[in-house]
Amino acid sequence: MTPFYPRICRRLVSLCVFCTLFMAESSAQLQNPTLTAKNISMFWTSLGFYESLPSEYNAPENDEASYPLLIILHGQGQMGSGSDELPLVLTWGAPQLIRDGRFPRSFSSGGQQFSFITIIPQYWINASGPEFVNAVIDYCVAHYRVRQNRIYITAASVGGGMLWNAVGSYDGLASRVAAIVPMAGRMNANNNLARNIAEANLPVWAFHNEYDPTVNSQWTVNWINTINNQNPTPVPAAKATIFPEYGHDCWTQASDPNYREQDKNMYEWMLTYTRGQDPLPVRLSSYTAQAIFTGSSPRIRISWTTAFEENNASFTVERSADGRNFTPLTTVAATNLAQGSAYQVEDVQPLSGTGYYRLLQRDIDGTVTYFNIKTVYLGQTGKVSIYPNPVSNTLNVSLNNDYNGSLRFRIINSTGTQLFTKTYVKTGVLLQDQLTVSSLAPGYYVLEIVGEGYRSQTSFVKK
Repeated sequence: MTPFYPRICRRLVSLCVFCTLFMAESSAQLQNPTLTAKNISMFWTSLGFYESLPSEYNAPENDEASYPLLIILHGQGQMGSGSDELPLVLTWGAPQLIRDGRFPRSFSSGGQQFSFITIIPQYWINASGPEFVNAVIDYCVAHYRVRQNRIYITAASVGGGMLWNAVGSYDGLASRVAAIVPMAGRMNANNNLARNIAEANLPVWAFHNEYDPTVNSQWTVNWINTINNQNPTPVPAAKATIFPEYGHDCWTQASDPNYREQDKNMYEWMLTYTRGQDPLPVRLSSYTAQAIFTGSSPRIRISWTTAFEENNASFTVERSADGRNFTPLTTVAATNLAQGSAYQVEDVQPLSGTGYYRLLQRDIDGTVTYFNIKTVYLGQTGKVSIYPNPVSNTLNVSLNNDYNGSLRFRIINSTGTQLFTKTYVKTGVLLQDQLTVSSLAPGYYVLEIVGEGYRSQTSFVKK
């Protein structure tokens, strides 16, 4: 007979192992589900990036909400191709916190809660000029709902040197960014660059370890002193935190949301500053792009309604085949009515396959604001067209061909399990229907359509 105490000990060990595995699994589930790799080039020196979106970003009720933008620039050890090497950018500082699900979903500032659109580009060479940083901002403004008076940049080591040089070389960039946080920046101070930063009143909070063997901490001290000496009354004064530590890595402590000075961590400190007042731009109450199949040929209808307009000159609808390179489709004059107006244009010669549409609004003074991109899939005749894709609630399906007879629609998940089925009798060229998919879990699915001698499969994403 097995003694009682050894049996208890073995059970306790088994219980500890179970708890450890359970906690590890639970920890994995805490990882931020919105962290997404994008193998897209925003500039010739950068071939990929990660995006992390606020948890509510894709909720239908927040379709027009805008968010602060946080751009994070890495050091030399994270350089890479933007594809297989892209995960390297998640091995330090704030990106690592985001990867591990330890980055707060929101931060408090001025009595409000803010969630960041976070973009972490990877570059394969040091792009030290302002062109790179400007290109990243331009891409983000065009592809995300960025609150353009709240653009922030933090950077480490080589990235920190890139940041000093970029905002200092071009005062238009220094005036575009609301605040920066360089950490162990690998570049010594320059009078001309510091003058541009000071004259733009760009808020700066820099970090460094005092005994950094890689980049002299005096360089950060020189930057702060030179900026403040250029402008006797800067608003705010540039400041530095020099940790009494050895080593190059000051960013682990600086990026930790629990590290605070004057009751603010670096993220709350950045959010203290904006470029001007929160803008009162044109506000949209609706904005859609959808395929229309009536008439002799399909077309895309882009419609939007404003709830408010002030100093509004025009709208331009732009079109793209790849979601990156856009060309103007048409421009319409704005009514500029305070109570808002309804607008509609049609693309009568749409692209086959997937088309991307972007709405650009131009103020009377020339200021441009981009609204988010709409995606429309227009299938060729004889094929299935589904939109939107990705989809949240309702999937529009069109089948345009000569097939007549019974058809069965099935939705199948990635394991081959059937989750939905519906039967139709097609009696003409065009069959259209709307499928409710709100109950599906986020992921990849296939819409299969089967008839006598006919079968098609079309994939879609439920977000």
